[in-house]
Amino acid sequence: MPSLRNFRKLVFISTVIGTITILSCASTHALPNLISEEGTLKIRSQILNEERTLSIALPQDYNKSQKAYPVLYILDAEARNEFAAATSTVKKLEAEGVGPKMIIVGIWNTNRNRDMIPVAVSHRPQSGGSQKFLEFITDELKPYVKQNYRTTDYSVLYGASNAGLFSVYALLQNPDAFEGIIASSPMIGHCPEHIQMKADAFVRRGQIKSCALYMIYGTEDSRRVTAYVPDFHEFLKSKAPRGFVSQLTILEGEGHVPKSSKPRGLKYVFTQNKSWAPNKLTSEENGDAQSWQSQNPAAEKSETWEWPLSTPEKQQLDPEPLAELVSLIREGRRYPRLHSLLVIRHGYLVVEEYFGGHQRDKIHTLQSVTKSFTSALVGIAISKGEFKGIDEKILNFFPEMSGIANMDKRKESIRLQDLLTMRSGTDYNESGPDSPHFQLNRQPRGWDKFYLDRPMLRMPGTHFLYDSGGVILMSAMLKNRTGMHADQYAEKYLFKPLQIAQKFWFRNQESHPHTGGGLSIKSRDTAKFGLLYLQKGRWGSEQIVPEAWVKESFIKRVDFGTTRQTIGYGYLWWILRPDPDGNGKDNIYAAMGFRAQYIFVIPEHDMVVVVNGDTQSGIDQRKPIEFLYTHILKSVKR
Repeated sequence: MPSLRNFRKLVFISTVIGTITILSCASTHALPNLISEEGTLKIRSQILNEERTLSIALPQDYNKSQKAYPVLYILDAEARNEFAAATSTVKKLEAEGVGPKMIIVGIWNTNRNRDMIPVAVSHRPQSGGSQKFLEFITDELKPYVKQNYRTTDYSVLYGASNAGLFSVYALLQNPDAFEGIIASSPMIGHCPEHIQMKADAFVRRGQIKSCALYMIYGTEDSRRVTAYVPDFHEFLKSKAPRGFVSQLTILEGEGHVPKSSKPRGLKYVFTQNKSWAPNKLTSEENGDAQSWQSQNPAAEKSETWEWPLSTPEKQQLDPEPLAELVSLIREGRRYPRLHSLLVIRHGYLVVEEYFGGHQRDKIHTLQSVTKSFTSALVGIAISKGEFKGIDEKILNFFPEMSGIANMDKRKESIRLQDLLTMRSGTDYNESGPDSPHFQLNRQPRGWDKFYLDRPMLRMPGTHFLYDSGGVILMSAMLKNRTGMHADQYAEKYLFKPLQIAQKFWFRNQESHPHTGGGLSIKSRDTAKFGLLYLQKGRWGSEQIVPEAWVKESFIKRVDFGTTRQTIGYGYLWWILRPDPDGNGKDNIYAAMGFRAQYIFVIPEHDMVVVVNGDTQSGIDQRKPIEFLYTHILKSVKR
């Protein structure tokens, strides 16, 4: 790695990007071009609860162009000149016409055993933290790099020795995270049983997005490599899911971590997946006759989706009540502590306002709006045959769980639809700090067992009792049936098609996402989800959520009567009374969360409304429903 004395003088920056705090960086450039060509920065990770050092190298023409570049992530960046070798290798391959210019991100170690070895092993103290380290990379580091640099969606992970083991683990655990994985001398022998278990789950997926794995070692390598890697590779090749390719190179007479690992690995990855080209890079821009354009026609057609903008007037809305509402929110007395208001009409974003220092590019907690996203995942799983249907008994999802407490015929009869409609019949409630819900949230693991152990109060399907626990249980149900945690399933089937890239999902120590209220995304992306449901589950030419599931979700399964604005409940969607000045028949559908998180879907007027906030009382929390009727619906021109 280049000597630190060659870097520019460190400049202290005090700002927060997503969930990462930037502590220092080697650049005098303003954001987002943090680093000119090479440098280091320190970040604070909330997932790891520690400071991490990164090395960054940008292409020489980065600050002179508007091109986007693929990203190479290098583990052990401070060891064995890994980062310097990666930089020179990428430059050499690009000069030879073999590969593209890349942004290179080197990740320095703090506790190598902990981060690189997936499970605790006696001969490696403090090992077993790979899952959290992987979450740091996928949920904090990659979004940070994407937000602050011009990147394509193409990324490669390189690791050697123990870091090679981690690279293999990253592939098996989250195969859609990288387009290429290079593992030099991966030390699979540290935990072969665990890697085989992960490999079994990996091949059962059937299909992944697209990833190429390259492994390499020498005949004089450690037995923790030579005794395990060939069989592991043969197993993956023989049962490879669609979208996955791999190659193993064994070099005669060489030892641990062959020097040619990087160029060989990068050449293989670039050859197998050529969708790594900078966006819209032409031969004229590249300065020679050969342009690095994708050979994948689908990739060439893929474009970043942006909200079409318009004005209220052009979309037949009266701007005066909307302007008054924005003024009242900004003033803060009648509608205090709200952070965002978005109004979509006829597919156009016509109002987008942020308050109290909240910004468009920052993610925001959704709280129980998360439940409606979970409902979408259930609908997708049913359509794929992974869930048998809404009448399937929930205990069928946990055949290996023993010792469930308070078992009786009522508990045996709980169906999926009882969880979707908050009618499980258990005693689960959210009334105060000693309630089952608060107890569950304090538990670092075992959420599924905690819920299944709850005593029964009544027959399922007979009584509505607000119950986040049953929705949180769906995370374990998805994992048990699909092999993917809910966040991974959502990434593949929901977030990726909607181009929702920046997100955070709270998880327990077993990596189960909190599907009852743990998701955070940007307000604009929340509006995408509302528009998806307004469009009956369709996004462009793709049916993401089955149309039938959207319709079923909006049917009033629980009737609250007509004396208040919230008149019923569907499949994890609230149902509000129709516009009183409208046709009187078309209900309004809402996803609602603690402290004023809302999505309103209004089919009658082809509208979606999103609100985020941080209200401090139950009365203030419900006020967005009030102004939906007093201002937003009043703006519709009849």
